[in-house]
Amino acid sequence: MSRELIKELEGKIDKDRIKILINKEDKIFKFFVKQCCISKHTSWRAALVLHHAILKNDDRIKPHLKKLFYL
Repeated sequence: MSRELIKELEGKIDKDRIKILINKEDKIFKFFVKQCCISKHTSWRAALVLHHAILKNDDRIKPHLKKLFYL
């Protein structure tokens, strides 16, 4: 699944499909947070997808804020 998601990040992103996946599976949400932190080529795309998928003050993102802001 992660290879499929990386390929999707590298190409045209179906934000609606990814948004559904992120909100359905916590593992996929964590994958996108991790991509924001580790991949130079897809980090901005992963951040964009997360931006569209999560709600304001989403509790799932709070544990990851330090990692995201102190890169």
